[in-house]
Amino acid sequence: MRIGKYDHSLSASARQVVGERGSRGASSELISAVCAGVVDGYTWEEAMSGTDAHLGRTVASRVSELTSACEREIRHNFGVGASLGIRLEAADDGYARYYLDPTPATVNAMLAVHGGVLATLMDTAMGGAVFTKLGDGMAYTTLELQVNFIRSVMLDGSRLTCEANAVLVGRRTAIAECRITDVTGQLIANGSTTILVLHPQ
Repeated sequence: MRIGKYDHSLSASARQVVGERGSRGASSELISAVCAGVVDGYTWEEAMSGTDAHLGRTVASRVSELTSACEREIRHNFGVGASLGIRLEAADDGYARYYLDPTPATVNAMLAVHGGVLATLMDTAMGGAVFTKLGDGMAYTTLELQVNFIRSVMLDGSRLTCEANAVLVGRRTAIAECRITDVTGQLIANGSTTILVLHPQ
């Protein structure tokens, strides 16, 4: 079974439950995941009612924390915001958009933007998207990062934008995906990640 925008299937009994109770607010992806037993952070009752499994979460506070962290990187000259020029442009519930204006510090020996820089942009954006859905005091770290490079980017002053979406956020792990595009909308790279959700001790 695959989650989110991927194909997924339910047993006949699960489909019946979804048909009877799905109108109460649950997303099809969440219901499918709970049916398959792959989501740790939700109970049946929460899935069927659309209740937030991470009590105390507010998107506004997570976005504020994320914005403050990015501003602090730039102000104190540390992190990828300062070293590579990766900037947060927008964030919302399960969504983050970052951009990068390539500089000589971001290119490889062939004067194309280094693949590691693109991967860092994607990892940053997907982590940010997941963070917006976490509860108070929670953190995260990347477990797996999958990157597909579609076309190279030369140092021509063009801005790169990475949009990331949290596909699924459970109690212990989360899944996100993203796309990098240039100013013309062409796809530069896409990727996905599995993230470990860290709970306060």
